[in-house]
Amino acid sequence: MPTLPSNSQNLLVRVASNAHDDAWANLVQEIGRLSGDTNFEVVDDPQFDGFSADDLERLLVDSDNTYAFIADDETFTLDEHPLLAVSSFGDTLRVVPALLSGVADNLAIANLSLADYRSAADRDGILR
Repeated sequence: MPTLPSNSQNLLVRVASNAHDDAWANLVQEIGRLSGDTNFEVVDDPQFDGFSADDLERLLVDSDNTYAFIADDETFTLDEHPLLAVSSFGDTLRVVPALLSGVADNLAIANLSLADYRSAADRDGILR
């Protein structure tokens, strides 16, 4: 079973299949461009391919992290490339890359939770 880096803020974990190599590279570059001062620790390990939100939640608990952002197949299927934010408390929310750094910054200082953001998400569950 793979492990996540411990006590790392702003994990960006790829769980989509390797068929998305170019799209993944473009997404990481876009997030870097949009994030300003927010740094993301990129986890790109084929051992995570196919992991679900529940799988990552368990790994978060074991790693002492409270949240992570996941690039799954749905991230690459949808036009806006929303990432799945997962908390160690079982909350999930999709976030478009343009809002990712703001969400990450607030989660990092425990100013807001994913549950707080959920009320601002659109009907399809994506925070835009």
